[in-house]
Amino acid sequence: MTRGLRALLVLALCGAADPAAAGPWATGRGHSYVKLGYGRLVSDTLANPDGSQVTIPRFVKDEWVVFAAVGLDERVTLLADVPLVRRSDLEYFGSERAPGDVAFGAQVQLGTRGRGVFAGRLMVQAPTGDETLAGGVLPTGSGVWEGEAVLSAGSTSAAGRVYCFAELGYRYRDVLRDGFTYGAQVGWNATPRLVLAWNLRGLEPWSDAPREVALGSPVGLGDGVAYLAFGPTAIVKLGAGLAVQLDVEGTARERNLAVGTTWRLGVSWSR
Repeated sequence: MTRGLRALLVLALCGAADPAAAGPWATGRGHSYVKLGYGRLVSDTLANPDGSQVTIPRFVKDEWVVFAAVGLDERVTLLADVPLVRRSDLEYFGSERAPGDVAFGAQVQLGTRGRGVFAGRLMVQAPTGDETLAGGVLPTGSGVWEGEAVLSAGSTSAAGRVYCFAELGYRYRDVLRDGFTYGAQVGWNATPRLVLAWNLRGLEPWSDAPREVALGSPVGLGDGVAYLAFGPTAIVKLGAGLAVQLDVEGTARERNLAVGTTWRLGVSWSR
């Protein structure tokens, strides 16, 4: 893999909105990536655990996150996702602000075939947030240990300007319902400084067992959360390893979370 193509994939894949969409390519020995991201959601609609939607007072969620990827060698990449601050404001219910659940793990490139690349990823999420805030309505964490095992496969065009990948994983949630995750991304190196991509990711619980819950949490960290998220990404490379990134994400098939469009802005550095 050329140095230019590796830099493109580090930006476009490690710079994805969620570490569950990191793609199968290794960062590489001596290479690293760090991004400080800010995300915001404003909503007046809640998807209940049974899938029904109700109107709620104005809900605002802000999140500041640091994501890092470090190449241990040519096949192994260490990953960390640290929500520095999660702030939720629900009109008439108040506002809560605290750190979120920290996730860390590693991805191993399992092999290649032609231009195809295959990898496995293991992530562990610690309950470092607070699930009790506002009586559990505005938590900053799930309150349980979580884990995820993912298999992914991807490929690039002959010239390296276009890439795509897809992945499927199992999400362990301790006493909460386990589920499966999935994701895909198609990207294009439009110019030497601009990367454009389209993302898709989702979470589905293994069981749809009904629960007698009158009102779920709009934050989207509780039991039975499900969603299909999709939207575009634009990354502008500024030089010297610096880049800015904008993600816009809508959702479908929502369960137990606020419904709306999330905007994310990130500043990253890679070498």
